[in-house]
Amino acid sequence: MGFCGPFALHLSRSLREFSYQSSFLDAYWGLAHRKTIAYAAVRCSSQSAQIISKPNYNVGTIGHIDHGKTTLTAAITHVLAKQGLAKPVKFDEIDKAKEEKKRGITINIAHIGYESRTRRYSHTDCPGHSDFIKNMICGTAQMDAAVLVVAATDGVMAQTKDEALIMPISSRTAITGRGTVVVGTVEQGILKKGEKVEIRGDGKDVSTVASDIQVFGKSVKEVSSHSRSLILLRDCVEFSLRFQVRAGDHCGVLCRGVKADQVSRGMWLGHIGAVNVTNSIKAEMYLLSEEENGRRVGIRSGFTDKLFCSTWDQVARFELSQELLMPGEHTQATVTLMRNMPFRKGIPFTLRDGSTKQTIARGIVSELLPPVTVERYNLKKTASHHED
Repeated sequence: MGFCGPFALHLSRSLREFSYQSSFLDAYWGLAHRKTIAYAAVRCSSQSAQIISKPNYNVGTIGHIDHGKTTLTAAITHVLAKQGLAKPVKFDEIDKAKEEKKRGITINIAHIGYESRTRRYSHTDCPGHSDFIKNMICGTAQMDAAVLVVAATDGVMAQTKDEALIMPISSRTAITGRGTVVVGTVEQGILKKGEKVEIRGDGKDVSTVASDIQVFGKSVKEVSSHSRSLILLRDCVEFSLRFQVRAGDHCGVLCRGVKADQVSRGMWLGHIGAVNVTNSIKAEMYLLSEEENGRRVGIRSGFTDKLFCSTWDQVARFELSQELLMPGEHTQATVTLMRNMPFRKGIPFTLRDGSTKQTIARGIVSELLPPVTVERYNLKKTASHHED
């Protein structure tokens, strides 16, 4: 073998030793790797089970312009990020649009995700401007709860305050010798037994007294001075609700001396002077695009169709601020009805095609106009819709 013999033998032994060590290392690494993967899988599975087990809530921040809705949303993510429950989001990352950053306001609705120890949240940062109709009427319908933000420097603004009683009527039943029970959900305000109220809409006005109020078949009690003292002493919401109904309560109100044919579905019950009726309004309107299950073609100014608002519906004529409105666009419109119906500023409405029953537009009432005299509308689609 000569000189190369010992060297070749040494090299062969070294290679065998290296191969043995490599196999051992490979086996060890494989075992460790499998343990790591198994641990990661178990941990991932545990986290997934934990995430799935947490209930999800859709919440949002609402309030007046520049009162800190977006700032609060960003602050929530930063606080939870310290606990590993959210990704911190900066203020300017929520207001992403160029126009929003330029003006420092929220126009498009932003959606932020975070969680607590027991719940997961989908947070909606809502615009504070009523002129951005498409975002406001199409993006807040899925909220389960809302956080009302009020700036300490400005205090509660006029738009934030609750107003007088309003309850849209969904049905009515006559009670022989006592009057008529109107059923609905209180939209705003508080109603107590014995209060004077009025029912307006559909071209009719009726004044009466709420002689009895029932919630799920149980009558609320008339508030006396002794009852008020008990409410103040106990400071219990559930106790006080037995003496009145408030926003959100579904109830039946017995209207003294009112006949069944004097009221109908769609009329509003409210405190004296609280219900405004008219057949002419100004509105901001958004025409749904084909991708939003809306129309394929546009509509012309002067078209007529079925307007749905609150618990009533009626044929309406729409005079647009432009000659032609295409799907996906929004505009201002003057809306005229056949009869005086209850309205309030800011209330939403939908527009449905009379033939297909398809929702084609959504809008918000921006101004109530004095009632006008109109002739009966002729619903001819060929004259009102653009089919070019």
